[in-house]
Amino acid sequence: MKSSFNSLQGIEEYNPNSLATRSLSNSLFPLGNVVSDSIAKICHYKHQVKILETEEKRILENAKIEHHRIDATLETCLKQIESQKEITEKKLKEISKSLENSHIERLKLLDTINNVTKAISAPNLSSECKEKMYSSLSIFTKLLAEMGDKEIIKLSYIVNDAEKRLGQNATTKFLLDAK
Repeated sequence: MKSSFNSLQGIEEYNPNSLATRSLSNSLFPLGNVVSDSIAKICHYKHQVKILETEEKRILENAKIEHHRIDATLETCLKQIESQKEITEKKLKEISKSLENSHIERLKLLDTINNVTKAISAPNLSSECKEKMYSSLSIFTKLLAEMGDKEIIKLSYIVNDAEKRLGQNATTKFLLDAK
């Protein structure tokens, strides 16, 4: 008990030889040395209780302030996360729609390539027309490859963007841990 009270500022162990105790004891001397010493002890301990009550109030107020700061930090971080989530969802919808449109375009181009391939084998076409169809078929095939390359680039963009966002979340977590 001695070490826990002595660690707080202003808390003292009762000392019958201290100036305050002797002054109180001398003023109460007519009652006798034992009685005056007991009264001095009671007064000293009441004073120590008041110091402890004041310290308790200070600690509780500091705890309230700290809880408020933690709640404010949490609210700010949650708002940042929600904002990042909304931005990411919006980008995901945009990219998904773009990829869907690219897929539809590729399907149409594949249908066109399929139709040109069938048309080339028609017996009633002139050689000049077949030559133009082969040329068109070559262009369509290159276009199909370019569309695939563009989709790969879009997908790599999505992956890089997602990695950046995950890195931002790690930064947010680090900031929360630091506070």
